[in-house]
Amino acid sequence: MPVVDAWINLNPKEIATEGWNQQARSSLLRQFHETADVMRQGMSVDELLASMDEAGIDVGVLTTQPFVSNFDELMGACEEIAAACELHPDRFVGSGRIDILLGHGRLKLATDAMRRMVDDFHFKAIRMVPQVIELPPDHRDYYPAYTTAVELGVPVTINVGMPGPLRPATVQQPILLDRVCLDFPELVIVATHMGHPWHEELLSLMIRHQNLYLMTSAWAPRYYPPAVVTFMGASRSRGRVMFATDYPVLSMQRCADELPLLDLAPDVREEFLWKTANSVFGLGLERGPT
Repeated sequence: MPVVDAWINLNPKEIATEGWNQQARSSLLRQFHETADVMRQGMSVDELLASMDEAGIDVGVLTTQPFVSNFDELMGACEEIAAACELHPDRFVGSGRIDILLGHGRLKLATDAMRRMVDDFHFKAIRMVPQVIELPPDHRDYYPAYTTAVELGVPVTINVGMPGPLRPATVQQPILLDRVCLDFPELVIVATHMGHPWHEELLSLMIRHQNLYLMTSAWAPRYYPPAVVTFMGASRSRGRVMFATDYPVLSMQRCADELPLLDLAPDVREEFLWKTANSVFGLGLERGPT
């Protein structure tokens, strides 16, 4: 059975030290102290593949570094991801963040970046992190990006829940996705980072909106809220939750080691570990030997 990690941060060594020292929040490094050194020091693509192999992860959805700050830096980070995907097409697919380009008269830059990500770099998802720009996801500055995502046929992932960095939390309450789902019923949305402490609000929205999914990024399986685990196996909500680590925020090996604690039925486990991501991101995976 293949395993897909739906959020891996590509964090090259040559820029990791400077980036994390200058822009990473001390609270984030404190909360995830087990992997703080990896966050600061970065890793090569080969080292990343070795970590995936050790944890039994077959495919990773790579995303751009959290500390890019302008269009040129973002495109450079996208090129790094595209190069890794080209070298290892069976192990990586790409995604790119555009939150830094939203608002403040930069909407055209954001939609241009999206088109390059999909058309030129063949990325499978667009990521948005509301706490970075302190605008809620139902703010109208996001809407051209949502329209573009529908046109391009790619899902968007949107951070929800209490941010790890010391940034505003109110812009990441899940209920803010309600209006987005109503206004864009054709847009596939993946809520990331579990939505805690409003995770039950998020689960209710997922029952209400069939275009809304959840990934478990930045949460170790040991600490998944019981309501989310129950939701995975419920008949009306099957195939709506996907596995993700947010590596190096969390160790892939730790997450893999803790997966048995969830005690999922075999078919639910398959949906969680690869089938949902395979469908949402269009990965084209086939079930391998168990």
